[in-house]
Amino acid sequence: MLSDTQGIPESVTHPRPQDTGVREPGAPSGAPTALGAGPHLVEKDELDEWQAKPYGQTLIYNRAALFEMISQGRDLEAMASYFLLRILGCAAVYGLCLGFYTFNLQILASAGKLPVLLLGTLGICLPALFTFNVLLGSRLGMRQTLSVLLVSTYLTSLVLMSLAPIVLFFIISTPDKEFVFLLNLVCCTIGGGFGLNLLWQGMQYVTQRSGACYHPRIIQVWSLIYVFVGTQFSWLLRPFIGSRGEEFVLFRTIEGNFYVAVARTIYALFQ
Repeated sequence: MLSDTQGIPESVTHPRPQDTGVREPGAPSGAPTALGAGPHLVEKDELDEWQAKPYGQTLIYNRAALFEMISQGRDLEAMASYFLLRILGCAAVYGLCLGFYTFNLQILASAGKLPVLLLGTLGICLPALFTFNVLLGSRLGMRQTLSVLLVSTYLTSLVLMSLAPIVLFFIISTPDKEFVFLLNLVCCTIGGGFGLNLLWQGMQYVTQRSGACYHPRIIQVWSLIYVFVGTQFSWLLRPFIGSRGEEFVLFRTIEGNFYVAVARTIYALFQ
């Protein structure tokens, strides 16, 4: 007489417990999996150890641990406050250097505008990212989505701050505003590239850890929206560099768009 379970795969009759993403101490740890193959497992003791360290240090040296904290919802308020304050500081330093081109009140204005640009773009695009993921079956909460965005924005601002001395050097050594404008564009592209790359990694990790299917095209489409919003927002907040010999203005009249301005700047630079 045949058993009721004969012919049924063992994976169905004896399902494995759901992977929590955290290994108990002493459990065997295989080779770390690639990010595209699934979340890297983090031991519980290792996670507790990294949680006691500054979040910025965890981001640099063990991103999987930071993503696991977000996935588990560990102290997300404290994490958000940590990264928010550092975004304000790092972005302000870069904006300060941009304002040195005119060496007037533009210094303070640009120091305030850069954090507004980064955080404003984040706030405008956050609902779209959360909604896209929920409609596709993701179980991520708004706080987890916001945490991943804050981490990626922090990395963008950190890279910008690291490039600030280079920008300041060329501002001091060259009177060519078009060159400074394009140099700033390159720096923002580099910083934004690092931030978006981290965002893709983080969203993939926390989405897979929630048990949902990760849809990379959604993140890619959202990234294009994010770039367009950010560039247009920067156009609304201009000037960041200012013009030597002219009176300080906090904002300029809205005209044209960012991409036309870039094309004109490149054309003028090679005249």
